[in-house]
Amino acid sequence: MQRAASLTNLDGKPLVVVTADTGNAANWQAKQDQMATLSTNSSHRVAKDTTHESLLYDEADSAKASQAIRDVITAVRIGRPPG
Repeated sequence: MQRAASLTNLDGKPLVVVTADTGNAANWQAKQDQMATLSTNSSHRVAKDTTHESLLYDEADSAKASQAIRDVITAVRIGRPPG
């Protein structure tokens, strides 16, 4: 967490920040919004009706996180911002 917090710039590398919308601290959304600003080639997605645990272990919810990963890979391959 400390290493991640020390990042200040990703130099335009593709980045998708996926945030669960349930069970977060009050300021978590703002922190995730700020994380998305580390790259000029980024998007921030809030996965509706999810928790951090469900993004990992629930089949339907984990599909949202998996899609974000695929979007970053596609963005790298074609040189466009992640969708």
